[in-house]
Amino acid sequence: MCCHWRITSLFSRLGWQSLMGEFQRRIERIQKLNPEALQALLFENEDRGTAIMATGLLEDLLTLAIIHKFKKQPSETQATELFTGFGPFATLSAKTRVAFLLGILPPDAKHDINTIRRIRNDFAHVIAPLTFETQDIAIRCRSLKLKALLTDAIDERAGIGPKGHFIRSTVKIFALLLMDICISALEKQILRERHEEVSKLVKEEFGKWVKFLPAKPSASS
Repeated sequence: MCCHWRITSLFSRLGWQSLMGEFQRRIERIQKLNPEALQALLFENEDRGTAIMATGLLEDLLTLAIIHKFKKQPSETQATELFTGFGPFATLSAKTRVAFLLGILPPDAKHDINTIRRIRNDFAHVIAPLTFETQDIAIRCRSLKLKALLTDAIDERAGIGPKGHFIRSTVKIFALLLMDICISALEKQILRERHEEVSKLVKEEFGKWVKFLPAKPSASS
C-alpha cells in the first residue's frame, strides 16, 4: 500500500492547469487521499454513504485517467462538455467503456467497476434500508474479482464479508487508476523529450515521397 501513497504524492505534481472549477475540486480531493482519509471514507460512514462516496471517488479518478490519455489537455469548458450533463462520457458506464478501449482498465477492472456502479445505484435509488449484507448487494459484492492486498490494520477492519469484497476491489481500482495516470504522464514526458529525434527520422523517411515545408512563423513572432 505504501507504493499507492507515493503515487498519490506524484499525482499531486502533475500538470492540471487547464482544469478549474468542479474538476479542480475533484483533483484536490484526490490529492488529499492518504491512508487516514481512505479509512474514514470506507469505515466511518453507514454502508449507503460508503458505497456512494467510494464510487464517486472512483469515477473522479476514472475521469482524470481518461483526460490524461488525450494528446491535448482540454479546457474546463471542453471537459465539462465531455464529462457532465448530456456529454458522451457523462455516465460512469460510458467512462468505463471508453477507459477499457483506451487500455486504462483490464477486463477484471471493467467487470468490477460495472458491478460497483450497480451496487452504488442500489444504495442511491432504493428507499428501503440497505446494507452490504442485503442479499442482492451481497451477491454483487461476492462477484467482484479484484482484491487489493491491504495493510493488516485495514484488512482486519474490512473483514471477510460482502463489504470487505467491496473495499478490496475499490482500493485495487483506485491504485490501478492512479498508476495509469502517472505512467501516462511519464510517457508524455518521454515523447516530448524525443520529439525532435523522432520528427527527424519521420521526415527523412517520408521526404522520399513528400516535401516538408518549413513551419509558418506564428503571429506573435
